[in-house]
Amino acid sequence: MKFFNFLVFLSIFLVSSPQAYSHSNDDVLRAVGLAEYIAGDYDKAVASEGKKIINEDEFLEMQDFAGIIFGYIQKLTTADSPLLKQAGDLQKAIFQKDPVSGVQNRAVSLKNEIIRQFSIAVAPQKKPDLERGRALFLQSCSTCHGADGLSQTPAAGHFPIKPPAFANHEVLEKLSPFRVFNTVTFGIEKTPMPSFGMLSAEDRWAVASYVFLLRNNLSAPTTERAPIIDWEKTMALTDGELLALLSEKGLKDDVALSALSQVRHLNGKAPLTASSHKAGAEIEQTLKMLRDSVKALEEGKKEEALNLCVSAYLDGFEKTEAFFKSSGHGDLVNHIERDFLHLRKIIREGSTPDIVVASLTKNLTEAKNILQEEGVVNRWVSMTASFMIVFREGMEAILLLAIIFSVLQALKNDEYKKWVHASWVLALFVGFLTWLVARKVVSGAAREGLEGWVSLLAALVLLYVSFWLLAKKDAERWKQFLMGKIRGKTFGAFTISLVAFMAVYREVFESILFYEALSVQGTHQPVWLVSGVVLGFVVLIIIAWMILKLGKKIPLNLFFGVSGVLLYLLAVVFFGQGIHNLQEADFLPQTPIPFLTIPFLGIYPFAESLGVQFVFVVIFGLGLLWQLWVKVPREEKQLEQQMADTSVELLNVHELGEHLKEHLGELKKRLGRGDISKEEMREVVGHMEDLDEGIHHAIMRLEELQAHLPLQFEEIYRDVEGLKDKDEKQRLLEKVQKFKIHMSCLKHRTGE
Repeated sequence: MKFFNFLVFLSIFLVSSPQAYSHSNDDVLRAVGLAEYIAGDYDKAVASEGKKIINEDEFLEMQDFAGIIFGYIQKLTTADSPLLKQAGDLQKAIFQKDPVSGVQNRAVSLKNEIIRQFSIAVAPQKKPDLERGRALFLQSCSTCHGADGLSQTPAAGHFPIKPPAFANHEVLEKLSPFRVFNTVTFGIEKTPMPSFGMLSAEDRWAVASYVFLLRNNLSAPTTERAPIIDWEKTMALTDGELLALLSEKGLKDDVALSALSQVRHLNGKAPLTASSHKAGAEIEQTLKMLRDSVKALEEGKKEEALNLCVSAYLDGFEKTEAFFKSSGHGDLVNHIERDFLHLRKIIREGSTPDIVVASLTKNLTEAKNILQEEGVVNRWVSMTASFMIVFREGMEAILLLAIIFSVLQALKNDEYKKWVHASWVLALFVGFLTWLVARKVVSGAAREGLEGWVSLLAALVLLYVSFWLLAKKDAERWKQFLMGKIRGKTFGAFTISLVAFMAVYREVFESILFYEALSVQGTHQPVWLVSGVVLGFVVLIIIAWMILKLGKKIPLNLFFGVSGVLLYLLAVVFFGQGIHNLQEADFLPQTPIPFLTIPFLGIYPFAESLGVQFVFVVIFGLGLLWQLWVKVPREEKQLEQQMADTSVELLNVHELGEHLKEHLGELKKRLGRGDISKEEMREVVGHMEDLDEGIHHAIMRLEELQAHLPLQFEEIYRDVEGLKDKDEKQRLLEKVQKFKIHMSCLKHRTGE
């Protein structure tokens, strides 16, 4: 009849061991369960004041159950038994449509009397194993009731009446573990609820106790405490009765719920609340949307089918990926991703999706089975997965930030460092805020699209900065460019800050999504998640420190060159990841090709992302060849020519000086005799002007050399410092220092 019996009728379960009871004992248990069911559901059949039927089917069911109880007791007792009279009175009260409170009191009284007279055990001999109950529930009950207890499953949708949702506190306030135990034992006739009498009594008690942990407003206790109520005394009590009892003890509201949690967790610490099974619920949601997508396609609603297909992956399965990847099932994730890609392609083409849907269903079912078998993520897996998320997602950001700070450190530009620090701190805040908004009002496709566009924007900015570094890798020119063209303007600071912001923002947003996905698989041990995060940050900080130290040890032009290359390659990675995000959100088409999948490097087996990356890699390769074969040799020749020209200019200056010296000596003698002509005076003045012009040219040549030679001196100096032979090292260092002093003096003297 009513499928709410599905659990509400959870009133027919064995107590200790079914083998310990005869057929008459089974009748006793069934009578107890039916009486409890009537007490819980009579208010659905008759108005509270009585006389008025509000649900005809429910009322007929109440009458039927009351008659069955009377029949059981009639077989078990004599005609003059007070118990039989109680059963008759209950039957009569229901027939007369008595007020709800009166019928409920009669049903509860009858149940308690049956338990007393027949010495029914309402609790197991030993404490139920909640972990075992969880595993059995996922295996045998989640198909209808849902892994999260919400009963939002494809199977439940086919039933005339939805199976009871254990996550609903109103349902559990009318149920007791004893009642659930009985229902699991006997099932419910004329409903899809089967009997699980083949399970041992211990297993049935485990399941019956576990379902109370699915309550939506029940938080798991984090410590073991002295029992408020002995667990044996709670097995026959509903949540409503327990809360009333706790209220009598002076516990109210949240304190009472906390105490209820302690009781339902059997006064122990057990990480097993409803949120522990969100991962299983996400897969069931994926399967449901998959079926809806296929149905929409069959009805000719192609656009709706495509949207459902995209949502099935992004709003469903993707949220569980962190668990599967952290537990060694990455291949399964890849298979499911490819199946979804294939299905989207089929929907666009209007082809028959049977084969790929069968493959998807098979793989998703396998994923669900893995959840059932492996259950809650253990502490070490949780910590390792947490560490890998920080390390993998943070590596790109920390590498980029370290490079930026190293460059600014080399240029002694502390002002821009403040901008960069402000940018990454702002990115942390904005990334977290975006996640809060996105998880509430933005679809999975929109979130994925946001990640994609952010990645592409970051890639474009990185390309600009990498070209900037590579083009200005000569330290002196770079410094002049930065301080000359950018100093006093906001453009340089804005560009560098934007790079820092975009890199950190995309990683923060993505990392939070990964942690949310990891947390859905039953990990209520935040200390291990936090430990993984801390360890990940420690490793990243060490890497950043090493990069900063390395930046001080290598020549500046080499450091800027390497930094530019790394930023360029990061841009290529971001392009691949961004395009893939947009493809998953169905903003861009996907053309699969046989190739490797390396998400960390942004490499995915699709022509679109690989094509873009290939173009930029080719550009990089051509640029590198041009740098090595054209630019560097040309600059070396230019430097040689500049040095040769400078030597010629200095020689000319010297010759002019000697020539002028001779003229001045002769002029001095003739002035003493007073026989010098105007033409001779003009000649001397002309020589002096030529000398001045020669000196001016020489100074210009030296200034040009000054743009190149100091860097060469630095490189030579650092290379010499690396020598192990102390005497040789000291000798060469002295030569280098003398050469530098000589060049400085030469310029100074020429200037004079």
